Parts: sequence; structure tokens; C-alpha cells
Amino acid sequence: MRFRSPIALSLLAASALALTACAPAAPVNISASDSCAGVRVSVEFDLLGKADGSTDIQQCAPLTSGTETVADALAALKISTEGTAKYGDKVVCRVNGLPGADTEFTVPGYDPYVETCSTMSPEFAYWALWIRKGDAAWDYATEGISSQMVAPGDSIGLIFSTGGAAPTPGA
Repeated sequence: MRFRSPIALSLLAASALALTACAPAAPVNISASDSCAGVRVSVEFDLLGKADGSTDIQQCAPLTSGTETVADALAALKISTEGTAKYGDKVVCRVNGLPGADTEFTVPGYDPYVETCSTMSPEFAYWALWIRKGDAAWDYATEGISSQMVAPGDSIGLIFSTGGAAPTPGA
């Protein structure tokens, strides 16, 4: 396409600039001490990551409106989750495909296990969803990922909890 008019060229440039300004900010890898203008997300895979080679995730989701959910924050970072057949996304069963649907894993002190995501995960191997509002203490989320609201300055923690105790997120 060839523009002969300086006005048409100016309009095209202004449109491109406006579209660029509307694009959401890219996710940012962060450490526990880094600031985050959006929603801080921590995913800790525990023994699942060791077996699979996945590494823990510490990122800042570029959410700024205060009307987003945990699911929005995870989607902004391309973190996938799967709920259960019985409870939907009120229960997180898999994060980024882990634990695998056809992969047996062992929690020390328990028989080998394969997660089917049909109902609640066992007390010795489950994804715990934590929420921290601003600088408050970590607390278990009271809702599922599609309804639990988060705002800039909040933090989300998903930890694969093994052995019956769910540690709080490290970030």
C-alpha cells in the first residue's frame, strides 16, 4: 500500500501508536524483593517440578483495573489450570499440566498416585490456592479462580502441597 498524502501517512502512524499504547504490558519475572505494580503470582511445583523439570514461577501479572480475577492473572502469564470434574475451577487440580493425567508420582510416606481430577485431590497431594491482599498475611482463597477477585498490589500463590501441610508461598 502506498500513501501519497501526508495526512493519510500521519493518520496511519497515529493509529499504530494508539494501538501500541493499548497493548497490555508484558509479564515480568520477579524476585521476592522486587516491586510489582500489578498482581504478584507465585507457583511452586514442589516434587512435581523436580520430576518434570518445571521450575517455580515468580512473575508480575500486568493487571491494573482491580476488577480482575485469579484466572485473569494466571491467563495474563500464560499459566494454565484445570479444575475437577465434580467442582470445576473451584478446585485447582493441575497447573501447567501437572500433575500429569497419566503420570504416577510418589509423595514420601504414601502409595504412588495418579491424579484423575474427578473430585477433590487427596490431602497428601493437592494444589493450595493462597491470596494475600496488599501487605496482609497469606490466607487460603475463599473462592475459585474464576470468582476470587484480585487488585494491583495483591499476591496469588499456588503451591503443590504434599504430606498434608500447605506451606505459605515464598513470595
